[in-house]
Amino acid sequence: MTVRNWRAKSTRADPSHFSMKKNTAFVPELDQMETYDNVGTFTWKVPSGVSSVQYFIVGGGGGGGGTYDNAGSGGGGGGLVLTGTKFVYPGKSHTIIVGAGGMGGTGVGTVFNVSSGSETSGTDGSNSQFSDIIAYGGSAGSRSREYTANGQYAGGNRVVSPSNPPMGGSGGGGGGGGGGGGGNGSAGLDGSSNHIGGIGGDGVSSAFSGTLAIYGAGGAGGNATVQQTGVSGLPNTGNGGGGSGATSYDGRAGGNGGSGIVILKYRRCCA
Repeated sequence: MTVRNWRAKSTRADPSHFSMKKNTAFVPELDQMETYDNVGTFTWKVPSGVSSVQYFIVGGGGGGGGTYDNAGSGGGGGGLVLTGTKFVYPGKSHTIIVGAGGMGGTGVGTVFNVSSGSETSGTDGSNSQFSDIIAYGGSAGSRSREYTANGQYAGGNRVVSPSNPPMGGSGGGGGGGGGGGGGNGSAGLDGSSNHIGGIGGDGVSSAFSGTLAIYGAGGAGGNATVQQTGVSGLPNTGNGGGGSGATSYDGRAGGNGGSGIVILKYRRCCA
């Protein structure tokens, strides 16, 4: 958009008559925002007149674990959330990657005197990236009978550095609740030996997109007292998928992790 300033000038022939004379055009700066919310790889070319860009990058959340037969599984860790400013050069191209959320684990119940149950852990969320800046995906929640290094029922760790995203929670074992997945704001809480799953770790509250939302939260651990399929993380939040819970002979799947997102904001000077 171009804005023009004008001024009035009297003429010698008729002082009451005014003509309009155009001054030099004023060139404003315009704020731009580009949102990449589909999973995949893209290319962003720096527009002319742009020297820096603000970024908001969220990795995909980890999937929650599956479970069977009186147990709870761990919730998936939240995807890493990164924000900041990067200096750029007009005309240069940068790679953008939006990471997928991890898949929830499967759970198949037992059939008495016929077959035993089975379960799988979730899968890790995929990384999101802008140029050389990487937001790592959250790690998967464990199946109910698989324990992380934190131990049985343990909640996942929160993010500790840009290269260490939140961890998924541990399985709860027979009769135990699964640990909550770690988040960007806090660690997931431990499950308990009396069937209750742990709460997922806190995410990051941000209105960078223009709408307030929670990003990179850990999924809750599953309760072993109810038949409970894990809750999936919302798309473009990087939230971890919830763990699942199963009663006798039952099997349940974990929730999928939420996909990531990349948002760029920059100020462009228009000629």
